[in-house]
Amino acid sequence: MRMVLSYSEVVDKLLDAVPEFENTDKDWNRDLPSDVLGSFALYLRDRTGTDSQSLRKSWNFLELMAAAEDNDVVDLLVVSVLEVLADEEDTAQWARDNMGTLTSVLFGRVLNGWVGEVKSKL
Repeated sequence: MRMVLSYSEVVDKLLDAVPEFENTDKDWNRDLPSDVLGSFALYLRDRTGTDSQSLRKSWNFLELMAAAEDNDVVDLLVVSVLEVLADEEDTAQWARDNMGTLTSVLFGRVLNGWVGEVKSKL
């Protein structure tokens, strides 16, 4: 089931869903979703191999993004988060073990070098 989450509200929704992220080193520009989500990907990567309530909320938020009706939200997820998580083998395995079903499908395509319009492939 597709969810209503627009590109313009992604940053606010992320910070509501995972307030711990906002309390970390904040060298991102809140007005640039790709900057915020790229930093969020590093936040996740830096926690490889761990588990916490914050991380469970993080994986849930990524699943919400993967289920979004707005193609820009899904593209933002792929480019700003999933491609970063795919960079290191241990991070990629840890991420795949923890992410939701829709996110995992997208992540599998990233790992396989898939390029194309996200929505038409789901």
